[in-house]
Amino acid sequence: GRDPVDVHVAGDVPLEHDRRSRRLGAERKGGEQRDTAREEWRPHASTILRPPGRMPELPEVETMVRDLRPDLVGRTFVRATVRWKRTIATPSSTEFVRQIRGCKIIALTRRGKHLVFHLRSASKPRTHVTKYLLVHLRMTGGFRIDPQDVARDKHMHVYFQLDNGRELRFRDTRKFGRMWLVDDPEQVVGKLGPEPLEISSREFHRLF
Repeated sequence: GRDPVDVHVAGDVPLEHDRRSRRLGAERKGGEQRDTAREEWRPHASTILRPPGRMPELPEVETMVRDLRPDLVGRTFVRATVRWKRTIATPSSTEFVRQIRGCKIIALTRRGKHLVFHLRSASKPRTHVTKYLLVHLRMTGGFRIDPQDVARDKHMHVYFQLDNGRELRFRDTRKFGRMWLVDDPEQVVGKLGPEPLEISSREFHRLF
């Protein structure tokens, strides 16, 4: 099967990176000056590192959307599991699991710092979009796509079984991330300003 897709924007630095740093420090302390970083650790192509505790910037969220899109668009949520109920802002976690079951991902976009999953309900297959799943990563949120037989860690608070035997897993060490399952995304992002990648120069000068 394919390797796991790891889109890491969490504040905690990957364990391999931390071990490498300690090893390099020990080598320098003993007189060894050779930098072995390139030989021992390379981040995944979709890995994004940032200082601990910093909110992801808009370009990082855009990168995550583009990394996830090829693997998710066209897939169906077979089942969802919520391990930390407060991650779900609306509806209740029970309703969230019930409503998202069977929904097909039609598109994946971004609005501000929110990931926006455009969903079509299995009960209304002829309707284009019936629900929207919005996700804000906050300080330490991130997604992984793994085979179902790969063990989950304790920080994976919401995960979705896909129709291809893989899982979309939301990992959030500080538990600040939030999800909204709504009929209209304007309920969540309606008060945001214009998109920087879409605003015209005329509109920019008018506003600023």
